[in-house]
Amino acid sequence: MAARIALREALNASLRFQQTEQGAVSQTIANCLAEVAPGELLRFPHDCECVNSVLRARAIERSWLVFRNRITDAEGNEIATISTPEPIIPVTDAADLREIAERLPERSRRVLLAYWWMVRDGGPCQPGDTFRHIHDMTASLWASGEDMEANYLRTLFPEMLPTFESWKKSLNRIQEQFAAQPAILAQLHRIGLHRRRRR
Repeated sequence: MAARIALREALNASLRFQQTEQGAVSQTIANCLAEVAPGELLRFPHDCECVNSVLRARAIERSWLVFRNRITDAEGNEIATISTPEPIIPVTDAADLREIAERLPERSRRVLLAYWWMVRDGGPCQPGDTFRHIHDMTASLWASGEDMEANYLRTLFPEMLPTFESWKKSLNRIQEQFAAQPAILAQLHRIGLHRRRRR
């Protein structure tokens, strides 16, 4: 368990670096993870080339069949499975969001990560957009094809996207949880999460 978690976190951290020399580090960690806990590789976005290349290599070497939520051998025996993918924080994410997300219950954490994914730099929404607009865009992307935006949202919500009211209440609860911690509230405000936009 400890090795699985440590390797997963190390791979996620190494993927933050885009330089060519860091590619070998990510590849090595992904190979180690494939040996220790191959199911953990299924938790990464489907467009992560480092993870995909490791899974492809194992599929060829060991006759694995790799699906979205499980890995089997050629006879159909289960090697690894994940019933509900645990949301991972994207490789481009800021460190302060990771610290906040790790302190939240699972449902709130998924909602916060989806919200950030939509309003991040280069994302489809702006922090100044209304909650309704951001949720509508989230629903549209979640229901769309297999691109990076949809893949990450489906990792967070594999079966059903929360309704607007449920989603908004979760964001409200996040602010309430940190109401007495101004530093964290300031971090949330930087991504546009503040009361004046609740409409």
